[in-house]
Amino acid sequence: MNPVYIKVDRYKKIGGVIERIKVSLDEAKVVIARLDELKVEEEKELQQWKAELEKISSKVAYIEDSLAGKTNEG
Repeated sequence: MNPVYIKVDRYKKIGGVIERIKVSLDEAKVVIARLDELKVEEEKELQQWKAELEKISSKVAYIEDSLAGKTNEG
């Protein structure tokens, strides 16, 4: 590979641009990490809601069965 020659002022500009890109990448990584955390929290919350709904459904079914049994007796 042949050497590449660039002017010092352009080199400094490129260095600045690269630094800004690195900062932006770091910020993006933080945002993505937080989104991952939120996704995990959301999934846990949804699982809790589903479990609660199952409990309620089970209780409603029990009440229905109990009422149906009392109706058939009376």
